[in-house]
Amino acid sequence: MTDNERGLLWYGVIPTFFTTIVGLYMFGYQFFALKSSPFFGGDGNMDISGIRDTILEFASVHPWLTTLAVIAIILIILGNFLVPPLCSGGMIGLISAIHNKKAIAKGDGIKIGFNYFFNMLELELLLGAFSLIEIVLIFSLGARQLGTPIWFIVVMSVIFLTSFTLKFFFIYAPNFIVLENQGLTQSLISSAKMVLTNFKKTLLITLLMFLISIRVVINIFLVFLIPALIAFVINFFISKVTLIVGIVLGSLGGLIVFSLAIYLTGILHIFTTAAWTLTFLSMDHNRVENLLDR
Repeated sequence: MTDNERGLLWYGVIPTFFTTIVGLYMFGYQFFALKSSPFFGGDGNMDISGIRDTILEFASVHPWLTTLAVIAIILIILGNFLVPPLCSGGMIGLISAIHNKKAIAKGDGIKIGFNYFFNMLELELLLGAFSLIEIVLIFSLGARQLGTPIWFIVVMSVIFLTSFTLKFFFIYAPNFIVLENQGLTQSLISSAKMVLTNFKKTLLITLLMFLISIRVVINIFLVFLIPALIAFVINFFISKVTLIVGIVLGSLGGLIVFSLAIYLTGILHIFTTAAWTLTFLSMDHNRVENLLDR
């Protein structure tokens, strides 16, 4: 389905565009924060004043570019907040329709996404707080401030296990929201019940999905890889040719790598969503017939 239904591509790539940019910022900040931490011989204090002065100097010299940058940042923040739940809901509805061989246009996924937007947004906010990336960021922040005492490792381990357990038991909640028209609380309860009654199958699919996609690991790898490749390309060309040509070629190379990262993670997002939706459909065939009539 991921390979043949190319209309689904946009429902995976567009939200990935926003989440990748935000991920780059978050991990970029963590990288420089760790670089200045005692782990790497620093004093634990980032040069905030230097960064602030650089930004203010650039804003005074290039006011229009600064204005455009601020607008772009606002749009990216809104996109990262609003687009993923919209596309996830639409993608689940489309996958169900394709599986049941119903006549439905790919653009109808937007309508389905809007129909369940607020419930999907609440679910994204709830489960997003327990994502692996969030745990990594919390660990990084705590390690910089506290070091790595045993009690901190134990606390982080408990947080990780709690996060995994919650996400495991709530794995079918998006499907109950979109395909069963349930509210957030009821979808969480229904998901937990379905996991308990189909525990072996759900655990097997979870392990298979981990081995097949390893989506979060690939996301993290690409997030670190993109700035490294961009910096390498720019430095290489600047050392070989003029500054302007080097920056242009380096930016082009970075854009290609960035686009590839978005494409790969978008495809993986479609794959995982389709796999879990089809698993859900195989467990209960009493689907609501027409999503678009709601």
